[in-house]
Amino acid sequence: MLEKDFSRSNLSLEANLKSVIGNGISTQFWVDFWIGTGPLKDCFKDLFRLANNKNATVSEYFQQGSPGQWVLQWVREPVTAQELQQVCDLQQLLSGVMCTNKKDGWVWKGAEDTPLSVAFVRTKIQAVDYQNEVEWPLWNKWISPKINIFCWRASMNRIASKESLTHRGILVGDTLCPRCGMCEESTIHLLWDCFFAKSVWWEIFIWLKIPFPVQVSSFQQILGVALGMNGSNRWKKLIGAIMQVAAWEIWKARNEKIFKERNVHFIRTADVIKEESFLLVSSRSNLCNLVWDRWKEFNIRDVML
Repeated sequence: MLEKDFSRSNLSLEANLKSVIGNGISTQFWVDFWIGTGPLKDCFKDLFRLANNKNATVSEYFQQGSPGQWVLQWVREPVTAQELQQVCDLQQLLSGVMCTNKKDGWVWKGAEDTPLSVAFVRTKIQAVDYQNEVEWPLWNKWISPKINIFCWRASMNRIASKESLTHRGILVGDTLCPRCGMCEESTIHLLWDCFFAKSVWWEIFIWLKIPFPVQVSSFQQILGVALGMNGSNRWKKLIGAIMQVAAWEIWKARNEKIFKERNVHFIRTADVIKEESFLLVSSRSNLCNLVWDRWKEFNIRDVML
């Protein structure tokens, strides 16, 4: 599945996965990205052409000893000025690098401190998916990227609802909504039409003191409520941020039911939306005077001026 996602997003696995050298057994010296700014075959093209074994592992070129040393093998010795300069540059790059008894590991380029996992790689693919599509006008910097990406995907019916999974040929058994059991679980049903979702939204709209939409036929309409409101751009951005947080928390509550068989009460979900949106907006926006006591009553219009 990840291979298809990489192909669709044109994201290069080779260019982004970096090996953390241990014993060097599972890392190719020339082909893999493990040192410098990229694979050595791209950084030292003349030397790569001279390499005796272009698929050699790092361990094959490193001789253990005290100290260990790098011994490269060529089809012929480097002789031209450019080749000799690349040899010097490569030796300088390898200086101080040694193999150990540990296994090689892998990290994502630019996120070396983050443990590599399928979930992490998938977030990178989703981020590229976003960049490859027409720019989504509702991207909101006051909330986290994962919430933005979720809502963007939901607006295109690309979240893993039962209906969506069935259309992809994935067997899910019963396609009815796990909450109400009355309708097929589509994106718009689980995020709006379901009694649970609508109850959550009712609480949120009352809290925001804005009219509850009478007719909603798509998820984009829900997120577009903020754009149709009177007020400043900052006010619309704030309402839009809360709408996206609400959709995200409704999705999380649905997953609690699906995967943990845990029923989260709609009042609890509404409370979490208020808390989570406060934490995100107060930490990510330039609204400096937000306080919880006023936020929970949503008495903050003067702060937006």
